[in-house]
Amino acid sequence: TLRQTLKQLLGVQVEAFSERYLGLPTAVGKINSGTFEYLVDRARGSMQGWAERLFACDDRETLLKSIVQAIPTFSMSCFLFTKKVCKSLTSSMAKFWWSGSLDRRSLHWLSWDKLASPKARGGMGFRDLELFNLALLGKHGWRFITMPNSLCARVMKGRYFPNCEFMEATVPRSSSAIWRAIVAGREALQSGLIKRVGDGSTISIWQDRWIPSTPTLCPQIMPGGTTLDRVSELIDTENWTWRVDLVRSVFIRPDADAILNIP
Repeated sequence: TLRQTLKQLLGVQVEAFSERYLGLPTAVGKINSGTFEYLVDRARGSMQGWAERLFACDDRETLLKSIVQAIPTFSMSCFLFTKKVCKSLTSSMAKFWWSGSLDRRSLHWLSWDKLASPKARGGMGFRDLELFNLALLGKHGWRFITMPNSLCARVMKGRYFPNCEFMEATVPRSSSAIWRAIVAGREALQSGLIKRVGDGSTISIWQDRWIPSTPTLCPQIMPGGTTLDRVSELIDTENWTWRVDLVRSVFIRPDADAILNIP
């Protein structure tokens, strides 16, 4: 096999690779609820050790945010957790928050969704673990876009999207768990991406997001019968300014004002 061949070439006599390396599972395969059960156990063990100390609410908040929520962060930046794992972690944190113990039952006056909203909106600022997981994975996609010459970006591009851009990449059946996770985080990334206007030749006026300070980041209304397609058609390439009359005649006033404010 390939493993045996590599061992002979490199002179490796003994394999000493444990189940986890740097806190991550070394042989993941298909992600299931048991893959990261050890993280749930670690989080529960931490909270169980604090249960007898009768912490006040502000102390419990600090412990949950600084310790318990930090335990799965590294793993979440590499793998997509199942909903069951996220729910187990959330359930344990909710129990500890409301009762100070994992064994004592108490009334939960608010759902975790409300506690996980920002304090400015009436919540406690706890993390929604599923959304946090996707946000961390979305950062990999952002690095692929902004640093395409990095080693990781070049390896992934050669393996999964050699003939297209990252945002158009697919997920083959043989994809690794890490690639599937990165693509899952792409949805979170896509919701906030906007194209920066240069010469406008690669930006579609009606399909791409390119207008900041508007609700949809793209034109709200497409007038009938228009033949305009690319943003470059709205630019005077001799003076590198917007064709003001054309912009105001095609777009509604809020969109036109936003476009003319783009440098």
